[in-house]
Amino acid sequence: MCSSDLLLQVSSVPMVPEEHIPDEKPDGSHTYTAGLAFVVDSTLSMDPYIDRTREAVKRIYDTLGSANLLGNVNFGLVAFRDNLAAAPQLDYLARTYVNLDQDRDGKNVLSRVKSLKAAGISSRDFQEDASAGVKQAIESMHWTGHDARYIVLVTDAGARDANDPLSSTGMGAASLRQLALDKGIAIFVLHLLT
Repeated sequence: MCSSDLLLQVSSVPMVPEEHIPDEKPDGSHTYTAGLAFVVDSTLSMDPYIDRTREAVKRIYDTLGSANLLGNVNFGLVAFRDNLAAAPQLDYLARTYVNLDQDRDGKNVLSRVKSLKAAGISSRDFQEDASAGVKQAIESMHWTGHDARYIVLVTDAGARDANDPLSSTGMGAASLRQLALDKGIAIFVLHLLT
């Protein structure tokens, strides 16, 4: 069997700190909700892959719709580029396109992901400031009220290390992971081989 014939499905639900668990309804029931934030590299090298990222988001949306789960999943979208000190024409370091509380049915993320465009110029080198995008998603998304919390990082480049002078956060993978764990967020990385 070749590797393209294999399908791996992974499910996980991170432990959400007790103070973040939503309240029950008066009848004692509780509707399970999930927050899913995409953090997408929007640098020039991603240009050929942003369309495929849009398609992946649409497929997730359609799958949830087919299972009648759209009302239980809120979507978010953050795009990141790189340090503006090195390349000011990049326009932004990290930008929130959709916050979780803006997207109760998924339609907002679909329209906003269509407006996501790659930068028109190249950044300084192959490393990008992915930590800025992930940190923005952790800190600016409204995660309260979600039983499960996920960030999916989509990039084709390495992230700037904490010691990199162009790192805007000064954070490495371990400190970002801890910041996410403190809010009960699981981070998944889709690293595109380009």
